[in-house]
Amino acid sequence: MKRWRFWVIFWPLCCLTLTGVMLYQWSAGMAYRDPVHAVFPIFSLLFFFIGMGMKKNSAKHREVATLLAPDATVAYLNTRRGNHGTVKTPVYRYTAGEISYTVSSRSSYSPCPVHTGEAVELYYSPQDPRTIYVPKEERTRLRWARLLCGIGVAFPFFALAAPWLTPWVESLP
Repeated sequence: MKRWRFWVIFWPLCCLTLTGVMLYQWSAGMAYRDPVHAVFPIFSLLFFFIGMGMKKNSAKHREVATLLAPDATVAYLNTRRGNHGTVKTPVYRYTAGEISYTVSSRSSYSPCPVHTGEAVELYYSPQDPRTIYVPKEERTRLRWARLLCGIGVAFPFFALAAPWLTPWVESLP
């Protein structure tokens, strides 16, 4: 079984078990245990599944895009202003067979991991040359995926420790 499949099955079961334990502790009258704490493991699954989805999507593109484009470059960066500043979407130019393609990235970045005119390692799909995989770009996406999965794993433990953390936090000046 692939590692991600194990976690996709195992972690939700753990979160549901932790939720049950917390609700039992609350019903048994445990000091500082609140039913709101039981929401944290369920809420953490949202972060976890978004991160795992990002990792799975990246793996799918890596499996499909197998042919290296020897002349791939960053043609230009589409720039747009968002609520949190300027984001850039790389647009790549490469040749697949005898046909030249100009394809936009799946993601936008701030800061952008590539620059206009830069030669990049780009893989494309033999069935659909517009499906691309750029390893330099994927590092940023996988970093975000790991962060989201990490938040999804850490949240339930904070909720589990809440009865011991609450008196400590209340004692701070």
